[in-house]
Amino acid sequence: MRKFLFCLALFVAQPAAALHIGLLEGAGWQARDLRMQITLGQAGSQGVIQLAEVALPEPFGSIQNLRLSCQPLIFEAKRIACLDAPVSAQWQFLDKPAARASFEYIAATGEVRLSLKQLSALGGQLSMHYELNAEGWRANGEMQALQAARIAPLLASAGQDISADAGNLSGQIKAWGNEEQLNIDFNTSLTELTAYDAAGELASEKLTLKLSGVAAPYREGWRSRLHLALQSGQLYVNPVFLDLSGQPLDLFTRLHYFPNAVLFDELQLEHKNSLKLEAEGSIELGEKTGLKNLSVNKLSAQLAQAYPVFLQPFLLDSGLGELETLGQIQGDLQMRDGGLQSINLQLQAVTAHDKQQRY
Repeated sequence: MRKFLFCLALFVAQPAAALHIGLLEGAGWQARDLRMQITLGQAGSQGVIQLAEVALPEPFGSIQNLRLSCQPLIFEAKRIACLDAPVSAQWQFLDKPAARASFEYIAATGEVRLSLKQLSALGGQLSMHYELNAEGWRANGEMQALQAARIAPLLASAGQDISADAGNLSGQIKAWGNEEQLNIDFNTSLTELTAYDAAGELASEKLTLKLSGVAAPYREGWRSRLHLALQSGQLYVNPVFLDLSGQPLDLFTRLHYFPNAVLFDELQLEHKNSLKLEAEGSIELGEKTGLKNLSVNKLSAQLAQAYPVFLQPFLLDSGLGELETLGQIQGDLQMRDGGLQSINLQLQAVTAHDKQQRY
């Protein structure tokens, strides 16, 4: 970026100048037919940047007829800036072709600031801000009421075949770093989400949730802290069905993600008036994806509420699949290599009736 602005300074050394570059390429993108025209004058300066096409990786397609018109253009010894310029383009995700953009370059420090706002896309609004200085870089993005039905097709490129009939996504994403580190902070919410996958393993009805957390690269993977709050609606994750009306679910975890495994060294889950647990363990990824190790250090369950949600779906093919239950269970359990190693439970006023009167 700094090299580009230095070349720009040389380019506009004349009162009027025009530049044409046929092709620009980078990792995963290609820009074609760049045209830049800048005019300097005592009454005011102006600049126009045009791009015929910017080709992006799938599923993002290409941006066409990109045009930024900067008037006035501030070109001084101390800085180059365009503080509020109209920008327009054609892109499949845009609802309106027009937005507002600004940039600023401070010569003494090499600082760069870029902003894009009033961007109508995916049924909602987007804004972005980027800063670069001697210490590193920082980027902020904000989204308001993006339509889940418009976002879902983008997940296909990540191997997630999900369709959405309703729902909105809002939130903020912040990232910052330098040559040695990268940090990501996010706070998002989904409201009234009705969605499902092709395999019938996942579905939601008017689901409202909040997801926040931080993430950073770690060794050959990522480490993160996540907080998930399922607030209302219904959610099915085979074979568990959650009706969250009056019974929200709250989950916090610290985990490490690697290409072949997910390690969680802290997990706290609470389903109101139903289940509380604290655990740690690992999930194996790949051909044998599944829970590998699990240590539930604290478990407390109200059977009347927890049995039909968290136990019965896994016991349907056993003699314990049709029970009416009361009472409370507390304890802990250990799993190793996918098998139960030990279990320690304390029963308090437990009653269980088999609906088929077998016992």
